[in-house]
Amino acid sequence: MPPQILKQLHTPLVTEINESMSKKIVMTSTSSYGRFIENLKNESYDIILVQPFDYIWAHDQYNYQPLAKYRTPLSALFMVPIDSLMWLYLTGHTT
Repeated sequence: MPPQILKQLHTPLVTEINESMSKKIVMTSTSSYGRFIENLKNESYDIILVQPFDYIWAHDQYNYQPLAKYRTPLSALFMVPIDSLMWLYLTGHTT
């Protein structure tokens, strides 16, 4: 997701956290997943927002603890290689 969209999506959360804490947080994003992992290793983040699959290793490898979660359910995007039979079969049949 582009950084601009991430910022729009998560600004209300950042605002709410800032209003409830005496320490101000600033939301940042990285240019790649690899850079995000490197920043975790370097302990560059005070708070991280991760997908559910990343929680386990963020906890196990870097000792991050759950703080809060969104009330709304997550949505997922199903993807297949463009040359797969599933792509050919499902094109035009899904919403």
